[in-house]
Amino acid sequence: MPRRLLVTGAGGFVGANLVRRWATQGCEVVAAVRPGGDPWRLEGCDARVVEAELSDVNSLRTLLRDVDPGAVLHAAAHGAYSWQNDLESMLAVNVRAVSTIIDHCIEREVPFVQLGSSSEYGWVPGPPAETHRLSPNSDYAVTKAAASHLVEHAALRRGLRGVVARLYSVYGPWEDPRRLMPTVAWH
Repeated sequence: MPRRLLVTGAGGFVGANLVRRWATQGCEVVAAVRPGGDPWRLEGCDARVVEAELSDVNSLRTLLRDVDPGAVLHAAAHGAYSWQNDLESMLAVNVRAVSTIIDHCIEREVPFVQLGSSSEYGWVPGPPAETHRLSPNSDYAVTKAAASHLVEHAALRRGLRGVVARLYSVYGPWEDPRRLMPTVAWH
């Protein structure tokens, strides 16, 4: 287990669940949340919560330097929700932030986990294999696929100890009540 784990997007549904899990396992977790966001999912959790603007490369570099993590998990994303449709924000968080984190992780020899999305595969007739060709069909999916390619390239050519984990239909505690499963459960 790393001496300190940095989780970006820690105020989100997936990030908060991962922070909570690792914090209960005794890991020192630094939970990076969006400035001005409401980190309600992290209330009562044994993690250090810090605000960081991931779309600002200098802010992200400062976060990485100050936290000095032993591993980084990038759970932050923009565009996963239908109301998040600004392409520039998707590029900043989903691509440029990943590139900045990769550079840091290579320089410091720190493992990196990029949380991808099933959206990267686009519309396919059945469950794709990991080797299935990516065919993104939205701005969000294109930016997540670009991030996956950055991680894969850096792992193959630049010495990054990194991996992409593509998530599928995740639901559970602390999910946004406007999403499908909470809506179904409510009705």
